[in-house]
Amino acid sequence: MSKTIIVDNLPENFEKQKENGICIVSWYGDPRDNALHDLTLPLLEIAVKKAKDVREALETFKMQMIAQMEAGISTPILSLT
Repeated sequence: MSKTIIVDNLPENFEKQKENGICIVSWYGDPRDNALHDLTLPLLEIAVKKAKDVREALETFKMQMIAQMEAGISTPILSLT
């Protein structure tokens, strides 16, 4: 599981591997949805840097997202640096 990232719109689909999961908004009926596209760069950064354990990188992203959203930033920018 150290190399697996689960992206799904239903958290219950990865509830046994919460550390590996990213919950994404459902795209049904919204042709302008770009949530999956917005995840591409952060996920590629994990792959390029070849994180030993993706769960640590995902935890970093989650903490950054929470901090930025609490600061009123509606589109958080995520980075491993």
